[in-house]
Amino acid sequence: MPAFAALTGPLPKAGVVIVAVLAAAALLFQHPRARARAVAGAVVIAPILLVAEIWRSPQLRFAHHHPLYALVGAVVLLAVIAGVAVIMTHRPSVLAVLAVAALPFRVPIESAGTTSNLLVPLYLVVAAGALSLIGQTLRAPAPQRVAERVVRVGVRRERGHVAGAPADRAGVGGEDVEDPDQDQREHDRA
Repeated sequence: MPAFAALTGPLPKAGVVIVAVLAAAALLFQHPRARARAVAGAVVIAPILLVAEIWRSPQLRFAHHHPLYALVGAVVLLAVIAGVAVIMTHRPSVLAVLAVAALPFRVPIESAGTTSNLLVPLYLVVAAGALSLIGQTLRAPAPQRVAERVVRVGVRRERGHVAGAPADRAGVGGEDVEDPDQDQREHDRA
């Protein structure tokens, strides 16, 4: 248990500071990928700190006596969170509905001789929303690549050129683009 012993010393206090810094970074960073990385860091560190805080509580005795069942339960819980995150990616309004639905539910957790009612279901909804944000942000093309894909239209007098367009359609409104109705229009003008 040396790893757990490390989480009972000054490390949790430093972890709380790190999570606070990551939360601030998630709010203040301008670049979406930097925000997503800060959210990812907070989502990873916060549950570790919570479990380290309540490790000796009566609620986790089951995990002490049956670690395999606890591990399977944690994997199932992570799969449910990932599934909800995928749903939130396609329907963002689900986040608000689930957050409001989770608010009344609290889980009593004993820690340091007192019992606290933690909003664990809400934490799970927030985790799913964070995973949805991270997934959307990291799957999106980088801004530089998006800028390269933008079709630029440069207008010179009556002629424009579309960058990246096929050669036979490169000129817009110029002589090098064949217009099947051009003869008809010239006849109508005359």
